[in-house]
Order: sequence, then C-alpha cells, then structure tokens
Amino acid sequence: MSAEAYRDLIFEVQALRRRVERDVRLGGALGVAGALWPHQVANVGRVLLDTSIRHVIADEVGLGKTVQAIMILKALLLQRPDLRVAIIVPEGLRVQWVHEMMVRANLAVVQDERDEGDDRRPVLLWHTSRNINVDLREFDVLIIDELPLLPADLQSRVAAASASVANLLILTATPPLDNLALSRQLFALIEPVRTALAVGSVMDALAERERTIASLLSSEWPDGFGYPPPPEPVLETAAIAFCAVRRLLRTRREVWKNYLPHRVKRVHPVEPTAAERMRQEHLWKWLAYQGELTRDFDIVKLAQRVRSPASLRQRVVFLKGKGHDRDGLIEAVGRTLDGAPGDSRYEGLLDTLTDIWLNDSSAQVLIAAGDNLTVDDLYKRLPIAFDAMPADGLPVSVGRIRNQPRTPQEDFFEGNELAEAAQAFQEGSVQVLLLAVAGTAGLNLQRTRHIVLYSVPWDPAEAEQLIGRVDRIGNEATSSGPGVLPIEVHVITQIGLVDHRVFRVIEATRILDRSVSADGEAISRIRTSIEKVGLSDDPSAWADVLVAATRLGEAREAEGLHLPLLAFLPTHPDRAKAFAQRHSGAAPVPPVLAGSGEGEGAWSDAALGWLKAMRTAGKYDLRWVDRAQGVRRLSYHRPALYVRSPANLASRPVGTLPEVRSVAFLRTHRRTLEASPPMTWGPENVMLAFFDHGSPLHEDLVRTWQNVSSEKRCTLFVPDGHACQSLAGGVLRIRTAWLCPDALLPSSPFPHPEKDADSRFLHGVLPAAVLIAGVIARPGGVAPMPAPQLRALLAPATDSPLLGRSAADWRRPDWLGAVEAEAELLVRKQLDQAARERWAPRWSGLESAVAARRYTLAVDAADADELFVIERDARQREIRVAEVESSPAAARIARKLCDELTTEARSRNAREERRDAWVSALSSHCPEDAIVLYNDAWVLLQR
Repeated sequence: MSAEAYRDLIFEVQALRRRVERDVRLGGALGVAGALWPHQVANVGRVLLDTSIRHVIADEVGLGKTVQAIMILKALLLQRPDLRVAIIVPEGLRVQWVHEMMVRANLAVVQDERDEGDDRRPVLLWHTSRNINVDLREFDVLIIDELPLLPADLQSRVAAASASVANLLILTATPPLDNLALSRQLFALIEPVRTALAVGSVMDALAERERTIASLLSSEWPDGFGYPPPPEPVLETAAIAFCAVRRLLRTRREVWKNYLPHRVKRVHPVEPTAAERMRQEHLWKWLAYQGELTRDFDIVKLAQRVRSPASLRQRVVFLKGKGHDRDGLIEAVGRTLDGAPGDSRYEGLLDTLTDIWLNDSSAQVLIAAGDNLTVDDLYKRLPIAFDAMPADGLPVSVGRIRNQPRTPQEDFFEGNELAEAAQAFQEGSVQVLLLAVAGTAGLNLQRTRHIVLYSVPWDPAEAEQLIGRVDRIGNEATSSGPGVLPIEVHVITQIGLVDHRVFRVIEATRILDRSVSADGEAISRIRTSIEKVGLSDDPSAWADVLVAATRLGEAREAEGLHLPLLAFLPTHPDRAKAFAQRHSGAAPVPPVLAGSGEGEGAWSDAALGWLKAMRTAGKYDLRWVDRAQGVRRLSYHRPALYVRSPANLASRPVGTLPEVRSVAFLRTHRRTLEASPPMTWGPENVMLAFFDHGSPLHEDLVRTWQNVSSEKRCTLFVPDGHACQSLAGGVLRIRTAWLCPDALLPSSPFPHPEKDADSRFLHGVLPAAVLIAGVIARPGGVAPMPAPQLRALLAPATDSPLLGRSAADWRRPDWLGAVEAEAELLVRKQLDQAARERWAPRWSGLESAVAARRYTLAVDAADADELFVIERDARQREIRVAEVESSPAAARIARKLCDELTTEARSRNAREERRDAWVSALSSHCPEDAIVLYNDAWVLLQR
C-alpha cells in the first residue's frame, strides 16, 4: 500500500471536518466574505430553519439585507447545487448585485442570455434584461429586491409565479404595513393562505388572531377551538405558528445601536447674497405662469435648480430660447446669474470641507450635489480651491458619479463609470466623491464617515437613501467601542430661502439624526406636501408640513403593532444575540490541524492550517503574496513521485473564477476584508477567492479530499519525543465516521423542498460531528487508544515531520489476524459511544423540537383546509346557480374548478401526511442510527 496513505488519511479527515463544519455553520451560510453581525446570523437562521422559505427581510437601510440574502442562497445551493435561482432587482441595483455576489459568495450570475452550462448559475433579472421574459415558474428560488420599485407588470408576474416557487425571499427597507393594498400584496407572497382568509386589512386580521391566541395561553384553552394548544415551549411555539410577522423580519437600528454606526448632524447655515434672494423671487413669480406655457416642465426640479447657478443657467438659456419667458422674469433671473458676486452655498461648502480637514487631513468626504450640472461644476472648481492639501501638498482628488442610464449590455467589470468611481472612493484613491442624488440606491460607500448634503433633497426617502450610502454595516464609525467617531451628516442651507424651509422639514423627520422606521406611504405624503408648498414663497404654508414631519420622526413601527408574541420569535434581539453567539462564536469542529480558540478567527485559522499542512506534505505550494491584504497564492507542486495522491494529479486543477487554472489567489480571514472587499488583486487584477464554504476553490478541495479511497494501510515511523512513541511495534486500527442528522430522515430518490427544510431544521437541533475511533493492537490483544495520542496522530502540527517522508509501505505483522476481529468490534463500540456522548446534551430536546415543528405544520394545514372549504363551497354555489339558470356551460366550468380544488387538496394532504410521518419518526431513532462510516486505516507504528 502507498506510503502516502497516512497523509491522505489526515487530509481526508480534514475534508470531512470542513464538510461537517459547513452543516454546523447554518449549512455554509456563514461562509460569506464579510463580517457577521448578530442580527444577520439570527435572520438567516430564522429563514433557513423555518418550515419553508417564504420570508421578507425588511431591515432598515444599510443593515445588510443583500448579504443576508446571499448567505441564505449559499446555504441552499450547497444543500442542493442544482437549484435554479432567479434574482429580480430594480435596474439601478443590478451593478450592486453583480459585485456583491462575486465578492461575498464567489458566484458569477447570468446577466444576458444563458449559454450551455449556465443552468446552475443564478440568473439576474431586471426590467430591460434579455432574460426578463423567462417563465418565473421554472425557478426553485426567487429573490426579489425592493418589490415596490419594480415595474407593475413585473410585480404581477412575480405574484403569479410565487405559488409555484418553493423558496421565496423578498428584500425591502420599507414594508408597507399600513397600506391596505400594498400590505396585502406583500403578505400574499409570504403568507398566501392566511392572506386569502383575511377580510380587510391583512395586518389587522393576523394581529387580531395573534392577540386571541395570546389571551388563550394565559387562560384555559377552550374545547373545540380551531387549533389545539401549542406544546412546550408554549410561547415560542405559539409565536412561530401565529405571530402576524413571523415571516417578516424587521431589524431596527435603534435596537442594535451598540453594533451599528450612529449619526451626528452638523448644520452649516449661510447667509444668501442679495442676488440669490432676488433670483428666487423672480423664479417663483415666473412659476405662477406655468399653466400658460405650451410645454410641460418638471416644475419641482426646476425650482430646485435655483440653488445651483451652474444648473439654473442652463435652464435659463433653454427657457429663453424656446420662448417661455413671461414679463421678463427669466431674463431677470439670468441677470442675477451673470456678473452677480458671490455663491453663498459654494462658499459654505468650502468652509465645511476646510473644517473637516482641519480635524482630519486624510478624511474622505461624500458630497450629495443634486444634479449632473452641479456635479460637473464642483468637479472643476474643487481641485482649484484646494490645490495643496495638508496631508500631501497635492490638489484634492475628486471623483464623480453622475446620473446616467446604463444599458443591459454594459459590462460591470469594464467601462462602468459608476462602479469605477465607487471603487476608487472605497479604495481611498479619491478623497472627495461628488454624487448626483437620483439613482443612489445600492451604492456601498461606507469608507467615509462624512457626508455633505450640498443640495438638501425634497424627499425624506431620498435623504435617507443618500445617508444610507455611508451609514451602513462595515463603516468604522460604530458605537460599539470606546473612542469611536460618529458618522457626520453636514447640511448646507441658505437662511430664509425655500431651501432652508425644506431642510427644517427633513430635520423634523429625524432622518438626519438616525434612520427612521417609516413606510413608503407616510414618506410619500411628506414629499408631496413639500413639493406643494415649496413652489410658493409663503412661509406660513409650511406649518402643517412641519407638524406631519415631526410625527413621522417620532413614529415607531414596532410600537404601533402591539403584537404580544413578537418578543418570543427567534429574531427578537435577546434571542438573536444568543443564537448568533452559539453559531458564530463557537469553536471549530475538531479535529483541527492548527489554531485554537472560538469564533470566526479560529475557524479561519483551522482552514488555513489544513492548507499549511498540505504544503508541508508537498501537496501544494502556499505562499504570501500580499500580507497587508491577507492574500495568498495556492498552486500545485506536482512532483513526479507523488502522483498516487488525488490532489497531486495534473488532471485535478483547482477551480477558480472566472476560469479554471492550477493557481488560485485566496484570502482565509474575515479580519482582512474591507467593508466592500475587492474581487480582484494586484496589477493584473487576478480573481480573489474567499476560502470558505461555498467558494468554488474551497468546495473543489473538499470534494477532492472526500474522494475516499479503499481501506488504508501503511507503516508510520514515529519521531523521537512524539506522543505515540510508546506505542511503537503496535498496529493502530483507526476509523472515521460522520455523525450525520440526515441519516435519520427517510431516503428518497426525488428531492423535494419539504425534506430539504426538515433537514436544515434537524441540523439545527442535532449538530453534525466527526467521530474518530482508534484501538492499539498488540500480539496479546487490543486496547482503546488514548485520546491525546489519537489526536496527535490525526491532527499533527502543520510543520510536523509526520507530514514529510515519515511513512512507508504497509508491512502486515503475522500476529494481526488473531486480534483483527476484536479490534473491529471495539472500534464500532467506540463510535456508538461517541455518537451518544456527542448528542447527549441535545437528544433530550429533540422530542419537544419535533412536537413544536409538527404543531406549526398542523396549524398551517388547518388554515389551508379552511381555505379549501371556503373555495369549494363557493364553486358549489356557482354550480347550483348555473343549474337554476339553465346555464350548462357555466355549470361545467364551475364543476371543473371544484374538481381541481379537490384534487389539489388531496395532493396537499398526502404531502402533509408524508411529511408529518417522517418528522414524527425522528424521535424514535437513536444517535447510533446517524453514524455514516467514512474511512478506516491500519497503521503499523515503528520507531
């Protein structure tokens, strides 16, 4: 037998360890390239461990909804690689999704028409995509980002296809809970049965039922009630089954303020010049003539241009040239622009930037400039004004993002000005980034903690979107530690002008101080009011708008719900923190080759230890190429003498993106990842892989080393001082097994989403494990191998001489046959005992977890039965009416619909009974039933 058998054994066990750790880390969801925040881990766990995936992630702006969706998608694809996935986004978010999928998950999406071999790649769809006309029902997973921003026809197609799609995930920062029509549309996607049963407001109906259930829990449960009482844990089970927002996950900044950035408002009022006051007066008088003009104008945008001479000058020329002047007012506006001294707002901006750089000469600043002409004007003027910066004596480096349409064919990686400008700002090569207001959703610009609202938006939602580009997870301005600095929102206003009154309304919403939890309708009312009174020069008209804005600022979405079971959901902050600590703060799954401790750093150290050990063994070449960025290069040695090991075969290249090569560049530690990590490295822009679950590079290595060969036999020479030196002369019988919860579920030749969901649930109750048994055989008999010695053999130091040329071909001792059967029996007993011990702390809770899950499924089934009866009775009434009216065609159609309902109900009942049977059978198993044998070896120890 090959001398490589011992090293192959070690690395195959490590591959199994990584595979098991994937299951323990929420199915690989935690392998995303980025920091793991408690609310994200809890939300992802809630979705993946539920009875089905039909959820809304409605976290406030900047709290990582996209990353959570990617984490969930990673877990689903690792569990079922052949899932067909569609991600539907507003066109303005396309670039963000392409980038985030690549850097967070190392997944390239299909943007244009799918080619052969693309069936397993997620498809990205937007309004003008070439793929937009595909049948959405053909997908297994739909992810919809900001459903209200999609065109109406696309929203309708999503709604029509949702019933046929097994997994549905919706992302939105503003769930419309107080809008009757929009909330029904949203709940119809995630709670279709309960929405169909609700009369009037879905939210009110679900909340009323929840209150009824909560009141019964504190009293005697009545006989004959529609549902039986929930089993233990009563309140938690009732919350999962009945809470109105059980599948609408809403994270608010106020609750997680110790983990997230906080804002400080800096107001910079400036006194306008006489020409600027006169300019507004003339323009507002001209606005009174708008009804007489022969052409429609966007009057609001025109009114906003009064703040910017560069922007207004262009419109004055146009209006005069097209004959739209009245009473010489446009001519008068033009005179205030030509030769009038002073630009108070620009002077205020210079003062603001000077103050920022006096405190921090290297500070980066994001400036919300309003429109393209203003962006272009500042892009020319700022480098002249700041021609010698304090930090380096060079002119200020300025970048810009203009409002510009992007075609579907535009490549994200080349020639995309928006992506290039954002990346330059994130990398620090641009100190000031000028941003046109429209189309900012999806930009990640948390490199800075300074944003200047040079043009105050007339829409609170637009202001929130702008600040949300900076105030988001990953910004160094977080309030979780001592001495941190806040995110500073600088506002420049011209005293006494309409601009200042708009600012007072926006300020009253408190959006400048914190992210306000408010639905789109409330914000829309404020925006409409601002536009209505902003076109007049009457200060008294603003009083009612200020009152409404103040109420919005004081609103608390959760307080208005008054849901009694909300606190018992897994996503409640206290429960979420505990859940996240159990999963993201746990130690690596043993046995590890290097590192110690708990949490994300220890996981990464353990994974890197595997690579380092394989380098010592001559399998791969692993070396630093950029320590500052944490980048390493992995390549094959391919020495001629080691071709018997699968990882050394030239036909086994490492998988990388976007092409397959034998060299890969990778990072292993999250602590080296920036807020928005780059997808490439170095001057040649080579692709970077994050070496963790779900990355093609990682999965390729795991698959390679899980390709277990037949029983291994080898002779191992133990160096002096090794823990196993005293065992020299004996033969080790080593067997590795996988304690796999899936082994408790029934086998099925056909995958189905229900079983996948129950598999994830089972892994949440009974974590997978690596089981290792070992005995030492001698001529006189066998004995259990001490755990420290077994660990020293299977988890040596990454530079151990055991990983070098320490093994030789197998030499079977003559006496082994006499004790071989006894060794086999003892190894099996050890595995059984290890399985019982590993699951002992959790096994007692399996029965209650199963009972709680069956209860939720039963409640959902009862709701579906109630809806079936209502719909069947309606069809039967139609049949009777048609018969009375002698309309055989109508009766025939009604009977067909009734038969279809009955057939569908029978099929659903059969699925529910089958699922209940396998879930209920889980409690009848024992831990030994979950043992899956992995590999085994005979090792003769010699000095």
